[in-house]
Amino acid sequence: RDWDWHFKTYFPVDASETVPPTIDAAIRPWNNSETVHQHHYVERALVADEGREIYAMSGVTLFECEELCDRTLACRSFAYSLVQKSCHLKDAEVTLADAARIPAYLDFKTFIKGTQIPAPAPPPAPTPAPTPAPTPA
Repeated sequence: RDWDWHFKTYFPVDASETVPPTIDAAIRPWNNSETVHQHHYVERALVADEGREIYAMSGVTLFECEELCDRTLACRSFAYSLVQKSCHLKDAEVTLADAARIPAYLDFKTFIKGTQIPAPAPPPAPTPAPTPAPTPA
């Protein structure tokens, strides 16, 4: 029953009860390339329509949840609880104008995937040392 898993991930009683979701192979959730583009995330109240949950993980920081969303191809937003350290990746493209969920779940907030953070410029090439003038013999 899907609702059992959903309830236990939002309200885990014991870490051993948290069951990972079945990941649809068609989603290809992980970006295995070496280049992962980081994005800015915008925090807002938990939205009423969160879309489909792609993946969930507990015991993670907000930064780790952002990284997980960056590495997950279908992730467009996520719900995060600081109290539970619970991360729920979603496929919905959420906006600030979308209706908030009332009542919200605990302290969950929705984080909207925003603009891509530009990659840092490569460091400049080292300046070669000057060639010393030949010494007369």
